Amino acid sequence: AIVVGPQSPLTEVANLKGPDARYDDRLDESTSPGFREKSLSVERAFLDRARLVDAARLTPGARLTYDIFVAECEQALAGQKFPEELLPLHQMGGLPMELAVYGSGAGPQPFADARDYDRFLARVRQFPRWADGAIALMRNGMARGVTIPRPSMAKVVPQLRELVTDPAESIFWGPIERLPTCRSPRSPRF
Repeated sequence: AIVVGPQSPLTEVANLKGPDARYDDRLDESTSPGFREKSLSVERAFLDRARLVDAARLTPGARLTYDIFVAECEQALAGQKFPEELLPLHQMGGLPMELAVYGSGAGPQPFADARDYDRFLARVRQFPRWADGAIALMRNGMARGVTIPRPSMAKVVPQLRELVTDPAESIFWGPIERLPTCRSPRSPRF
């Protein structure tokens, strides 16, 4: 069975699926050793299970979904030849930018009560681990000649600086403006 859970490479995706808060305190593991191998293993397992389906018996709509799903799994597996894990951050995105969306109060991370705030704080406390892993991967990429072009990476620095501006101007300030009036037993600050 394929399970999305605390050890799954799909935990971040689970956070986007609705009001299930089980993983709201978890951060992307993409820079951890073995993550890519785990992700590809999940893709292989999904593809193997999909191939057990008799696609000829599906309705036209279900067949389209099936074909897209299989094609995306195959594309992900074909992409394993390129060491994309060595490029965890670029001008079009990366976890620092995604974390800012989560922390803005306008993204998928809920901020309805004190427990939601505690979960986000637990998630953000894991960022140094991700950043250390990203640095190690990028250094490995430099040693292997796998890097983002300098002009593209030069655009990342101002994007990151925008995330650490004056607190009241920061994207992270949104949830602070909407602090709940409830109290959490573990968070007397509310």
